[in-house]
Amino acid sequence: MNPAARSRRRFAPLIVILSVFAAVLLFVGGVYAWAFIEPGTEGLSCSYPAKISGAITGQAGPVRCYLKALAGDSMPQMKTVVRSNYGMPDATEQPTRAAFRFSKDARSGLAHVDIQQTGVSADALVIIRFTDGKTDVQKISLVDPSSAVAWRMSTVNDHSTKTYTSAAGF
Repeated sequence: MNPAARSRRRFAPLIVILSVFAAVLLFVGGVYAWAFIEPGTEGLSCSYPAKISGAITGQAGPVRCYLKALAGDSMPQMKTVVRSNYGMPDATEQPTRAAFRFSKDARSGLAHVDIQQTGVSADALVIIRFTDGKTDVQKISLVDPSSAVAWRMSTVNDHSTKTYTSAAGF
């Protein structure tokens, strides 16, 4: 065997290891770069049927996730749509069983949702009309001022029976 072939053979395992390391490094770097570049990565998105009107960027996702959590009676899903303080759970808004008072209604058919923007750009009123005639009124809040899509539901445990006719209601 000539010296060049022996040299290639001796470095072959090192070349394979370095190639695998480089591929992993490129993959991980690409994932982080995509998360940084792609707009809306911190927003919520769920596939759930609802007719939503009045929503601005980032608001329809949390509403659909809320409806999906209700219909599925799922506490883990409900926790994802509740307001948090920059990644830390807001203890005052952690969902309880009271958050599921409209579970049966959410399963009754297509919900019609009207999102009314308030004078406060970080809040909006969410009025959900279920097929069976019941109405759920929620507030949605922007939880990260540096992002236009980081909206979360903020009144899931509210037992109030207030009827809101306009965004000025809260």
